Amino acid sequence: MDMDICPNSEFGCSFPLNSIYDYNNSFLIEFENYCDSNKRSDLLFRRNKDTNQNTFPLLTEFENPFMMNQNKNELSIDEATNIKKINFFKNNKNNSNINKEINLTSLDTNNPKSKQLLEIGKELPPKFFPENSINVIIRNYDITKELKLKLLLDINTKNNDIEQIKRVLESDTKKRRKTYNNSLYRTDHILTKLINIMNLSLLSFINNLIAALYSKEKIYQILNGTILFNSITQKDLKEVIKKNDYIFRGKLETREEKLNLLNLTLKKYFSEKISPKYNKLKYSSNYNELIIEKLLKDETNKDIFDFILNDLLIKDWLEIFLYKTDLKNFDKYNSFDKAKKNIIKENIERIDKYIDKIYKNDKIYFHCFSLIAYNLNRFLLIKEKRNKNKNEEKENLKSFHEQFQNSK
Repeated sequence: MDMDICPNSEFGCSFPLNSIYDYNNSFLIEFENYCDSNKRSDLLFRRNKDTNQNTFPLLTEFENPFMMNQNKNELSIDEATNIKKINFFKNNKNNSNINKEINLTSLDTNNPKSKQLLEIGKELPPKFFPENSINVIIRNYDITKELKLKLLLDINTKNNDIEQIKRVLESDTKKRRKTYNNSLYRTDHILTKLINIMNLSLLSFINNLIAALYSKEKIYQILNGTILFNSITQKDLKEVIKKNDYIFRGKLETREEKLNLLNLTLKKYFSEKISPKYNKLKYSSNYNELIIEKLLKDETNKDIFDFILNDLLIKDWLEIFLYKTDLKNFDKYNSFDKAKKNIIKENIERIDKYIDKIYKNDKIYFHCFSLIAYNLNRFLLIKEKRNKNKNEEKENLKSFHEQFQNSK
């Protein structure tokens, strides 16, 4: 077989040229280009002067996956084609995978001494949403002028809890956590309240929408077969979608778990197991999922439910709920006729409908709540990660090696 050797013979990299593994393979082309570049190759390979062997610099996030064949001192085709298939950083705790790849063209060519690869797929925090912007939205709440004046955030207020939250949100660096004397102002408590209120608004919206789109007779037909026809009550007709299990949304301990929640579709969110408080003999644990399947198959209104359940993420809903964005910013919504637009818009309940559950004559708490709510995604993305213990790091490293060996 003819072999084409990399111009930089120091690395001894060879790739076969044939109908299967030719230079149409973008991965091999990228790798060859790197062998051509002395500046960039320094980042990937380093020769050990004592042993006269190619060694690899330590990378901050993961080990260099370009493992040289010990016998032939060359990168084999199997190794090359499998490298991009490896799933780095498998998070076994919450059963979610963060797929990261090595982008050979994204190294900083202006800094040849750098030993880091650019981390691909890392979400950058959105800009800080300041108090002035929050006050603009508060002025548009559908509440009395007197209540608006009470809710407006005092930018000049001097309060340790408010200042601590602002320092975290205004900075792009991770801050140490602080113990709050008043447990009401702890950020984890604020997050729990925000998620619970958001859940109430979602349930109210989806059930109000169903009631507006269907007659009682049609709702009976939707429920029939999911629960026994003769056991359907008036409450079932009003609360077609049931509350999901509190554990699903109330026991989110890690930063990643909270971020994962924000990235769920409304369909996935509602399709979780319903609360165990419901009669298990009457409602199956996947009751909501069965109802959602029927709604998405309904020829008359499936386009509406497809938009609501499949297009909207929880973080989209949160921004709608907080008046940070509007339905007209979504293309699918704009494609609807006026009647469908109105029926969706008229059944949404936003934050101003739940002020009585948040404010309670405590301006400091409302101030803290507003800062977290209007900057939730930013807060979670810059929140300090808990340091992994050494045993967990060893297990992750072992798991990575096993994954790489299995991928050969």
